[in-house]
Amino acid sequence: MDPLSNQIPYSQYDIEVFAYQIPHKHIIHQQVEVQPLPNPLQMMSTEEAKQAELNKKKAKEQKEKEKKKKQGK
Repeated sequence: MDPLSNQIPYSQYDIEVFAYQIPHKHIIHQQVEVQPLPNPLQMMSTEEAKQAELNKKKAKEQKEKEKKKKQGK
């Protein structure tokens, strides 16, 4: 270690190797197609999807009723 600069001295080989390295950017050449995720309701059978939609509607209605009760108080 060099006591004056408090750094590890580089060898002549390291300096030459560094000098030969041309600075460059990494460029991605491959194009990847991004596909949207499938709707989980479409993946289920139609009956299951209908039931899930009904459950969602019921949950929304329940939340709206609770909000109205809180606002009324």
